[in-house]
Amino acid sequence: MSQLFELVRDHVEGFDTIAQEWQTADGIKTVNITLARPAAWIERVHEKGVLTALDCLALIFFVLDDWSAEPTREQEVQLVEGWAAELRRAATAGEIQARHPFTLLPLPNVPEGLDWGLLASDADKFVTARGMAWNFGDIAAHIYREVLTDIESKRFPSFLEGATPAQPQAAAPAPVVAECANDAPVDGITTAQVAAIFDGIKYRAENWTRRLSDTKWLEPAKVALGAQGGASSLWNPATLARLIHDKERGTAKQKTLEALNRKFKSKPVLAPWRTAWDEHYDMFKDADGRH
Repeated sequence: MSQLFELVRDHVEGFDTIAQEWQTADGIKTVNITLARPAAWIERVHEKGVLTALDCLALIFFVLDDWSAEPTREQEVQLVEGWAAELRRAATAGEIQARHPFTLLPLPNVPEGLDWGLLASDADKFVTARGMAWNFGDIAAHIYREVLTDIESKRFPSFLEGATPAQPQAAAPAPVVAECANDAPVDGITTAQVAAIFDGIKYRAENWTRRLSDTKWLEPAKVALGAQGGASSLWNPATLARLIHDKERGTAKQKTLEALNRKFKSKPVLAPWRTAWDEHYDMFKDADGRH
């Protein structure tokens, strides 16, 4: 498998476990927080309009990999490698400006690798010139909303209410990022995340909030009850997707199954529940709509 493909895919679909030390009333406690990998970089793209070449390719992959219902691995590798080569050609030709990733000053030559920076305005110009009708600002905003809970939990984990970050100590190691995330996933996704992710499947985004609060057949997916004016209810997306699929009849049943499967394949926030969803999907993927 292409190392470049793995790097780009994991940049938008991967997960990391971060070890943090927090000062509590009972002393310093170490907690492990599992985060979608975009939580480490999408805020910079969303708020400052600054990308690395790797960010740029990851966002392109996020958008274009969704276009095919069942892309092969070969097609996905071709997608990444083709756009990577095109991005380098554009920067080398001066169509877009390669920049230092920290100072953002223009670079005279395009560095090797994907750590060099570029502005979102240049990235937009790059994809628009190749026939794309979307822009990086909108895509970054979409992913930012999906991983906002992760970004906030990194700054202040909700399960450590009243805690403050521990002051650095000479002997204390800096927070480390594990190569893989083995900890149990968070309990569920918020109502707002459900609305954004499942927009257009069964209900439009603007209707999902009301439906989640007053539709009995969706209640089995609720894993935590929210409080008025406080925390949102949490939902198990795999259970929710199963309930949505079970509700459909005829040819719509199979179409909905495939639409849900594309969500679990393309949305980083759903990765902790992908295995649970795959079990349901594998049971029905060869059905003909008569179930």
